[in-house]
Amino acid sequence: MVMQRTSQFAIGICAACLFSVPAQARELFELSLKDLMDTPITSASKSEDTLADIPNSVTIVQRDDIALMGYDSLAELLMNLPGVYHIDSYEDFLIGMRGVVGGSFAFLINGVQQHPSRIKGLTLPDRSRINIPIDSIDRIEFVRGPSSVIYGNNAFLGSINVITNDAGSANGKVVGAYGGNGYNKGFLRLSKELEEGEVVFNLGADRTYGIGGSIDDLTSPEQQDALEANYPQYNHDLDGTLNQDNANLDISARRSNFTVGARYSDMRYGFYPVVPAHRLGTKLKLTNWDVHAQYDYTLSEVVEGSLTGIFSELNYHTEPDFTTVDNEGYQKQGSKRYEIEGLLRAHGWLGARWVGGINYRQLSSIESDVDIQISADGARYRDLRQSSDVDSVSGFANVNFPLTQSVTLVAGYRLSSISNYQLRVRENRTSALSYEVDVDSRDDRAAKLATIFKLNDAHSIRLSYSTGTQDNRSWILFEPEKITSLEASYTYLQGAWSINSAFFWNETENLLRTFQTVVSGRFVPSLVNDGEWSTQGAELIVKYRPKSAFFADFSTVVQRTKDEALAESVDIGNSPHVILKLQSGYGFSDWRISGSMIYVDEMLADYQIDSDDQSVYRKGDKVDGYFLLNANIRYQKSGEKWYLNFHAFNFLNDDIRYPANELVNFQYGSYGPEQRVSVGVGVDF
Repeated sequence: MVMQRTSQFAIGICAACLFSVPAQARELFELSLKDLMDTPITSASKSEDTLADIPNSVTIVQRDDIALMGYDSLAELLMNLPGVYHIDSYEDFLIGMRGVVGGSFAFLINGVQQHPSRIKGLTLPDRSRINIPIDSIDRIEFVRGPSSVIYGNNAFLGSINVITNDAGSANGKVVGAYGGNGYNKGFLRLSKELEEGEVVFNLGADRTYGIGGSIDDLTSPEQQDALEANYPQYNHDLDGTLNQDNANLDISARRSNFTVGARYSDMRYGFYPVVPAHRLGTKLKLTNWDVHAQYDYTLSEVVEGSLTGIFSELNYHTEPDFTTVDNEGYQKQGSKRYEIEGLLRAHGWLGARWVGGINYRQLSSIESDVDIQISADGARYRDLRQSSDVDSVSGFANVNFPLTQSVTLVAGYRLSSISNYQLRVRENRTSALSYEVDVDSRDDRAAKLATIFKLNDAHSIRLSYSTGTQDNRSWILFEPEKITSLEASYTYLQGAWSINSAFFWNETENLLRTFQTVVSGRFVPSLVNDGEWSTQGAELIVKYRPKSAFFADFSTVVQRTKDEALAESVDIGNSPHVILKLQSGYGFSDWRISGSMIYVDEMLADYQIDSDDQSVYRKGDKVDGYFLLNANIRYQKSGEKWYLNFHAFNFLNDDIRYPANELVNFQYGSYGPEQRVSVGVGVDF
């Protein structure tokens, strides 16, 4: 009843505004579609490009877009990006695109790649990457397709660059918000433009009760019987066990040719580790440090360069609340990264734009330490895994070469050499169960070849071929996963219309597969990395802005990913066939209203394979597709610095379900976020 009233309240607000539109329009965007096409983008090639120069499909989100749509978080913004979907495993927030979820993106903040999470011996989530206050974001550059030539290993699906240090975008800001499900946030931004630079300070924190609901509604009768038999005092509700408390600080300063920056992220949240809680649930603390410095220099009128140094550290600490009523213990994981990169850029040399660089990275202090009580009689599980330092050296180059006024060739190549290293494992910390694994050195290669045909000022065609690699998540299999991607796209830009359509084909190899083998009457899982997926699909993105006070964006993707390594190919798990999205907004007088619709098709659960006949065993049932309807109302009197913002996420309270996974193995899928209505107050200064 409370949710129904909240939905009616949100719908009533939207309707009241829609039917009381005065004649005076309110401009929504500073940039037109043509201006947006000419916006410099650095994340696609580490050189200044415009959308017309990039062979990949690219989406740009400006601060105006964020303010108009009123997103509560970066996670919500990502849900609204064309072609993107997500899976929340409660421990991790996984981004999906082009039929695959959980594949790695090169995730950057202000052009600096964030701490790697795919490290042998560790099971680190990517969730800290999205712990960026939405009010700090000035722009997002989202590039689809393998970006391994520019960013190396683990840039499998593309790159996301979140820019938070544009002092010209917003000088200062204070924001507070409050909403349903225990949601509240606070944010402070201070910035100042200097004669030869700028300083930006962003500090934000937010809190929510997280996802809730009854476990009994998600589990089959057989699962409920097993839980009652093994954990008779378990908590039947998720309510209060998945709460989140997040804080983030980032500072950036630039003076003349020198730039420095630092970021600290602190996340404390609950997750579901295979079995239910007995008290308040298993809590996880995820902290991330990142410090970088960059010096830019000019060698000649056409050649310039930069030298960048990065240090980062990621730490994971959890204390369990499962298995037994009085259990105690911990799991700790962590690693450090040291990185230096030298870059040269040439503009106009032989009529082309060139980028070349050398990168050195060292991963150190790699350790996972587990000590957990697993039964009421005090028995414990202890496991210590450590790795020696992992060094990598890479050389890469990318060229954008105009063959004619209408035809441009884009080509790139990267060679990365990864050192040999040693994994040390001590199970139960006894010498009898200790062993070492020597990992051989290897070379990873990535390539890109693309052509851009500019038919005229309004029409262009792009053809691209690219490859990439990413580390698998197993600590005993070391051959990296490989992707080959082909894309053909067409772009139309004329007046109020922008249309981008693309056909894509991805072939992914060396994927992890889990086989079930019967040993002494029991199923024993085993891992191999000979999986092969094939993805085919088509995308359409349409933007319509007939006036500065109105916009409408529509996008859809139709895709299918199949496991081709089986005797008979099957659809993979966590992969919707259809995604539809629509956004629209209108500004009038002192008001701006907007809404968005998201439809994500049904998804199958992941699976294991019978080693005898290669039949597939799904971890859970197929989950239905879901439909999200969101709305936002922003009031800011002309000439005033303060504003009010009313935001409704999933205000029809549609049931979002994620398929069963390794941690949250509910037969009928796990819950997604429920309806949330919030109100915020902000002051720009």
